[in-house]
Order: sequence, then C-alpha cells, then structure tokens
Amino acid sequence: MPTVESPSVANQPSIGAQTVWQTIRAQLESARQRIIGEISNYPAPRPACDADFNHLLEERARISDELNRLHAAANSAPANFREQIEDFIAKSNYLDDAGRQKIRSLILKLPR
Repeated sequence: MPTVESPSVANQPSIGAQTVWQTIRAQLESARQRIIGEISNYPAPRPACDADFNHLLEERARISDELNRLHAAANSAPANFREQIEDFIAKSNYLDDAGRQKIRSLILKLPR
C-alpha cells in the first residue's frame, strides 16, 4: 500500500498541507480497516452469489483506489493545494461529515 511521502522541499507547498493529507489518509485507513474487519468476520460459507459479501469486496477495492488517488494528489504539490484538498474531500465516499469538517478546519489554518 502506498504511503503519503513528503515531497522534496522545492515542491512542498506547505508542511501544513501534508498534515492535512495525512489526516485524510488516517481517516481513509480507518474506514479501510473497518471494511477489512467486516470481511474477516463475515460468516462462512461465502458463496459467489452472496451480494453482501461481494459488496464488501467491492468496497475494499474502492477504498484502495481512493487511497491511491490520495497518494498521487498529496505528492503532486500543485500551487492550488487548498482547492485540490477541498476537491478530494468533496469526492470522497469514505469521509463522514465530522471528518470533512475536521479537515476543513485544518485547511483554514494553512498559510495562504
């Protein structure tokens, strides 16, 4: 699983922005662990026609895709990183309202 790595100093928009990306990543990882736990605790047998189990597998794949998207976004360091973070959290299927609010409060603290 890719991790959010600090970009080089020359490309780093703000150390604060990386903190926001790491907060988002932590929330997504928490959701991913919840899904993995549900899959692990799913009662046997697991027939291929079990819609609930298949849905959990799809969710696991989608959250992995979202984590990959996060990794790419966090390491791209664009000049408009605030808008990029806002766009990411608006499109996320795995951040709840409280998580989005926490992230938005962090964005407000970022230097302009």
